Amino acid sequence: MLYYDEHYFDKYHRGYSFAKMRPYFSVIAKTLTRMFKPQQMLDVGCAKGYLVHIFREFGVDSYGIDISEYALSSAPEEVQGNLLKVNIDHERLPFESGVFDLITCLDVVEHLTNNDQAISEMRRVLKTDGALYISVPSKLADSLLGIIAARDPSHINIRSKDSWIETLDILGFRYAGEFPRAERKEARVLSLQHRWLPRLVAEVGRLPFIPNLRYDLIFKKRA
Repeated sequence: MLYYDEHYFDKYHRGYSFAKMRPYFSVIAKTLTRMFKPQQMLDVGCAKGYLVHIFREFGVDSYGIDISEYALSSAPEEVQGNLLKVNIDHERLPFESGVFDLITCLDVVEHLTNNDQAISEMRRVLKTDGALYISVPSKLADSLLGIIAARDPSHINIRSKDSWIETLDILGFRYAGEFPRAERKEARVLSLQHRWLPRLVAEVGRLPFIPNLRYDLIFKKRA
């Protein structure tokens, strides 16, 4: 797994600030809180902890883990005590089993070399029937970005939607559907309004002959 330092964020996620990303993460947190009413949640691959911050504003006891010391040190001061440095590719999550009602994992699994390890750990710390929300780019989205600009070299695990569902099923999850369509569209528009390149790719994706460029998948932990 590559080291996600300041150079990585500046090159591939320029403009990634709390002020700009708050509307996007607010839609995600509001929707998932309404759907699952979590008391405790974990954001895997939390980066600078913005989603953790928003969930805490919604009254959810929230935590985050990430591999990047740079990102964690750049998190809002209010949540730094709730964020931990963990390499989910190789390390166990530093939590007891069955403690979280909800886990979010946005734009993370495509970076992993050891999916089974990471997903099994997420399952371990989820309560029975707890929810896991995974958001991941499609093969087409990854290819389009590679054509239009420099492809993110850390995208080493790009799969089809069916492949992700099959993998999660084998590892003890049942597929529960996609993130609600209207809210997903609203969140995506808000996340792209300050970023011209992903916005261009998203506009291409709206053409009627282009399939989904992103999979926003919800799973529930089986007993």
